[in-house]
Amino acid sequence: MSDPDALAEISGKRAHVALGGALLTGYFGRTTFSLLSDRLVVVSTAILQESRIEIAVDSITACRLCARGSWLLLGMGLLLLPVFGIGLLFLLWYLLSRIRFLVVSSEGNTCALRFKGEDSSYQEFATMLVRHGVATRSCRAESVPGTFSRVPAIGKPVVRALGQNPETMVTCSGCSTNYRLPPDSKGQLFRCQCCRMVVEVE
Repeated sequence: MSDPDALAEISGKRAHVALGGALLTGYFGRTTFSLLSDRLVVVSTAILQESRIEIAVDSITACRLCARGSWLLLGMGLLLLPVFGIGLLFLLWYLLSRIRFLVVSSEGNTCALRFKGEDSSYQEFATMLVRHGVATRSCRAESVPGTFSRVPAIGKPVVRALGQNPETMVTCSGCSTNYRLPPDSKGQLFRCQCCRMVVEVE
């Protein structure tokens, strides 16, 4: 079911992550990834079961697209190899076929789904998920008093210390976030940690 509050949503066939990182396909049911403002909701449905996992976006460590052969074909090929070489057909099928997965890894959890067709929408979802997680972590770090953070800059980097009293105030034109910068940062460029827009210090 589609979540009305989702920023982005993608669906595919069920997939399982086994020990050692092996990706196993599920032949029944579907999995849906729904990106909300602060978490990723993973809903998997099958004939007799349904599961729901909620992952904080700032805990997501990786999101990747990969293609692998079917472990079932590999096993059948090895088992039937002595039977008149029938296993060679399964091994050839294993080498030629590719099953594509979208895998999301977080702190202590890994979720995956299997998809077919064009992967552009899945790549866009993965990119949006990673960027949203980075922006959430940056904004959360900004809200912690007494911490120091380095703002990526074009040219000379600008170091901003929240515990000091800088003289230059800058407001991001993209998300209206206010920054306090050292007085010697005028004329330089820095990147907003929330929306990633490049802002010139005036």
